[in-house]
Amino acid sequence: MKTARPFVATPCHPLTGARFRVRARTERELESYLHRIDTWREELKLSMLTPDEVDRKLRRLRFGSTTLGRAARSYVQRTDVAPNTRRRIESAIRSSLAELAGEELDALDGPRLSRHFDKLAGRMAQSSLGQIWRTLRAIVRHAAEKGWIARVPWGTWRPRQRAGGEGRELRECCRTVDELAALLGAAGTLDAAGGPYRALEPKIACAALLGLRQGELAGLRWYDTYPDRGTVAIRRQWDDRPLKTWERAELAAVPMLFLVLERHRERLGLPPRGRGYNAEAVAFAEHAGEPLFPAPGGGHYASGECLSTRDLRAAARAAALDNLSAWSPHSLRDTFVTLEAQSSGGDLAKLASRTRHRSIASLVRYLRRFDRAVLVAASGPELPALPEPSRPQKRNGPGMNRAVSEKATRDGRLSPHQS
Repeated sequence: MKTARPFVATPCHPLTGARFRVRARTERELESYLHRIDTWREELKLSMLTPDEVDRKLRRLRFGSTTLGRAARSYVQRTDVAPNTRRRIESAIRSSLAELAGEELDALDGPRLSRHFDKLAGRMAQSSLGQIWRTLRAIVRHAAEKGWIARVPWGTWRPRQRAGGEGRELRECCRTVDELAALLGAAGTLDAAGGPYRALEPKIACAALLGLRQGELAGLRWYDTYPDRGTVAIRRQWDDRPLKTWERAELAAVPMLFLVLERHRERLGLPPRGRGYNAEAVAFAEHAGEPLFPAPGGGHYASGECLSTRDLRAAARAAALDNLSAWSPHSLRDTFVTLEAQSSGGDLAKLASRTRHRSIASLVRYLRRFDRAVLVAASGPELPALPEPSRPQKRNGPGMNRAVSEKATRDGRLSPHQS
């Protein structure tokens, strides 16, 4: 089937005088475009419009609406873009830059970006803000290369850099096994009165004992858990996208975690996991692909954030933990790294493998001081205080998990609801 050829004209550019091509789908649409160009030319002569305003109108006439979201979609379709870059841009447009995605590129001036970055600074680290800024610049640079904009809309504006020690408060976490046991016990108490979909205890247990990010936590399914061999497979994020590092992992976990998950399964009304091939095993298989933590309406959470900051702080408050305003779901990953460091004998390379960090520098940002008394007496920025190196274990197993298991066995504080 032949497609209709567009109507084309080559008027003179009101600013440069050079001929340029204008396309339209109908003859009437083309006449309307030419009439606008003549009107802008006259208004420019009468100083009713500035050259910049005329240039923006002409570019929008030629290329259509040039929003940040459109520029990002065009950028990721380039064949020379690396997969990690493409994934980072798509993630930024869905999250940190979502508020700007529908705005015209020319509207992203200094004041507009200043308000947006000030809002992000209240909940993000300086390194994350820097990455968002570089991502935004790359998208806009691509739009300029395509001719959608003439220049960077924000001019000389740059995000403000925080002074040393100022800005966002350092994220809090559990610094001892006792604190984690108290947090899980409080979460179990809240679950008893909060309905099956709150599931604070199993969510906190998975995140703190496996070091999961929010998207990975929401992406867990029942067939990712292997109680027989004591492992949990991390395969995907909440929307089936690959993991942040594109590397799947199967992490060792303590038996206590699987007991917590089995109670959670009972609260959801799902059949138990059977052994061998029997009726229970068949019933389990029917639900094996369902999310471990379903949304209240069923299926996955819309944004992948299955554990809210409000619920976690409620559990931390009930556990009498310190510094409630600095708790967030990512605090549980800090908990995992900090407690694992106490059991790793100072072997950060081994710890990075366990926590799935690609570099030691990334890992260290998650470490917290082990002793709160030292933290109160210390002055200056907080740095991780590692224990004296000890003989590394031959098996790269869950050192912190073993400590949690021994603690739970000794005094039963890990989960007061365990039958």
